[in-house]
Amino acid sequence: MSPLRLFSLLGSLAWAVAVSQAAPESLTSGATTEFEVELPKSLRAIAGGGREHEVTRARVTVGVPADFKTGDVRPILIVNATTDVKFRSSRRLAGFYTESAMAAGWIIVAVDPFEDIPQIEDTVLLRMALARAALAALENWMPGAQHWPLALAGFSGGAKISGWLAAIFALEGQIPLGVFQAGINENTLASGEKQFRVKAPGFKQVPVFLLSGDKDEIATPDDHRRILRELKRAGYTHVELESFAGPHGVDPRPLKRALDWFREVEALQFDQPLKVEDRITKPKFLQKTK
Repeated sequence: MSPLRLFSLLGSLAWAVAVSQAAPESLTSGATTEFEVELPKSLRAIAGGGREHEVTRARVTVGVPADFKTGDVRPILIVNATTDVKFRSSRRLAGFYTESAMAAGWIIVAVDPFEDIPQIEDTVLLRMALARAALAALENWMPGAQHWPLALAGFSGGAKISGWLAAIFALEGQIPLGVFQAGINENTLASGEKQFRVKAPGFKQVPVFLLSGDKDEIATPDDHRRILRELKRAGYTHVELESFAGPHGVDPRPLKRALDWFREVEALQFDQPLKVEDRITKPKFLQKTK
């Protein structure tokens, strides 16, 4: 899909989604909440690249930090799993990351299609539509949430998806605070920037945290080192690579360090909750861009 076609489909940053009647009246701080949302035709058109995608509803899991209070503005971490049928539940993957994310003061969001779809239909555009539906649903409890600062995280194929999504969010004008990519063997952030022709000022200042298992034979340590070099050669100014002892698997422990680093790089002070009227919709380096 051409960037212009995608941009025309994205349209406004605001979408109205219907939350299931079984959804709670409030989100519980210090816990996760699950609910379902309907995808409006506009998001189904994005998911289908112009045609209405067969996915009509989504299952959402949201984790809220224990110290969250009404009126706070917190960064949001969107987690993506691979498209591999056996491991493609983003909500299941988020279960590994929730404790670390909430400990860092972040809201964590994961969303999966309600319908059972073939792998070929589980596309980056569908993941974007699902993410947008989940963020729009948060407005029911956290007004303005779909414009709050966000970051992307994923493991293996989900790490690749997170890189592409970062580029699409930037195309909309919502520059991510960072991208956490674990067990990855393809530089999707740079390729997404090129494919979607991202020209947003400051995009190459988005911090990227790469995580590699030292015995990973699928996304090898050499793959991660290559991606690090490629990103730096492409002009990305904040790239870190960390490793852990183990094969191709999920290690949630470094996530908190990555999220703290994202906040440090962007100089966003979420340790002191912001008032809704003072909410930050862009990283500070973008606010300084004329």
